[in-house]
Amino acid sequence: MDDAPPQRDKRGLFLPGNAIAKGHGGSRERTRLQRALRAAIDEGTIGEIVADLRGIAADRGAEPGARISAMKVLLEHAVGRPREADDDRELALPTVEDSAGVAAAVARTFALLAAGEVDVADATKLVGALSTAGDVLAWRALEARLAALEAERAMRLVT
Repeated sequence: MDDAPPQRDKRGLFLPGNAIAKGHGGSRERTRLQRALRAAIDEGTIGEIVADLRGIAADRGAEPGARISAMKVLLEHAVGRPREADDDRELALPTVEDSAGVAAAVARTFALLAAGEVDVADATKLVGALSTAGDVLAWRALEARLAALEAERAMRLVT
């Protein structure tokens, strides 16, 4: 049996001094440094950096590695990173016609993620879409139950 003190109260909230929800200490430092960097860089500095990167990227006499790195930084920040996954892939997900189908599709999505067939961003989007589908199915079921109850009540009032 675990003799560790409880980490949560009766409502499930973390108790003061718990060891679970302390967070990642490095993230506070990283946030502090990011704020300091943003405070030190104004629009003019960004313009100068972009101009320098453009100059390096366009300088045919510069080292190819430096040119490619400058091009990569410029393009990634201007238009975003290219997708690494093949967009033409087909994912075999179960049919989503009821809550069991939603659960099976979510499980399949996690299996695809574990196998490396989808990345975290795509898996997150899929699970979000499946969650929405589950919500729609739940509302449809609720509406059907409500209609049945209303019909039953109407029949009782008639008789």
